[in-house]
Amino acid sequence: MATSKKTSSKKKTKSTTKAVKETPKVEEVEVITISERSITLFLAIVLSGALIAAAIYFGLRNGNTSYNNNPKTEQTQNKDNKKQGNQPQEEDNSATVSVDDDAKKGNKEAKVAIVEFSDFECPYCHRYFKQTYSKIMKDYVDTGKVIYVFRDLPLYFHDPAATTEALAAECVHHSLGDAAYFKYHDKLFSNSKGNGAGVEDGALKKWAEELGMSGSDFDKCLSEKKYQDEINKDSEDANSVGISGTPSFVIGIIDDKGNVTGEKLVGAQPYSVFKATIDKYLKQAK
Repeated sequence: MATSKKTSSKKKTKSTTKAVKETPKVEEVEVITISERSITLFLAIVLSGALIAAAIYFGLRNGNTSYNNNPKTEQTQNKDNKKQGNQPQEEDNSATVSVDDDAKKGNKEAKVAIVEFSDFECPYCHRYFKQTYSKIMKDYVDTGKVIYVFRDLPLYFHDPAATTEALAAECVHHSLGDAAYFKYHDKLFSNSKGNGAGVEDGALKKWAEELGMSGSDFDKCLSEKKYQDEINKDSEDANSVGISGTPSFVIGIIDDKGNVTGEKLVGAQPYSVFKATIDKYLKQAK
């Protein structure tokens, strides 16, 4: 009987020892659980950051598409303002730009002009063309009240399509004149996919030929980028008056040297905004 008790006691001891050895398994499970929580928290933070960044990005793009060919300009100006003790001032909306030798539509004797700086690939320019442009043509340009001028501002993030289309249009303009240019302009805005997607292969040449331009002359003009300097000049003039987005307009009174002095209007604004601005300068010009 004594032997039996000892054996039982040994069994209990072994059982207790085994239980103690198994205890660390509980700790291992807990470590794994903490690691999973950390990963979940990390992913939640990353997702939140991505959503905030996306909201800021699309918020900034709302209304017009921005362009700045010298990203350091704004930073340099802010730094200079701090050194000089200058305080931020109200934005000056006045501007004077030249009509240059760009395409014009309407009465050349009109006292009021609209100068548009635009990009054939800009989605907001497309919106303006579809919703507002034809109304301005009907009420102000076709009636002889206003002369309309189109100047190029292709945006780098829509290239190469934006600049290629601007070059193609200038080839047509210098070969066939203002009227043909605006027909080509209408084709581009009606058929371009926008946002840099461009038009169908061969369409640029096809439209030029339909208007009466030699296909070989068009090919040569486009491949040589014959009017690149003119497009660069348009962009420089836009930037000189603080225009960095498309579509942007200067609406005002035109002098005998071809300078338009008035105010900037930025974005695909409703027709009513254009009407109020144009009417104001027509009244001043009387």
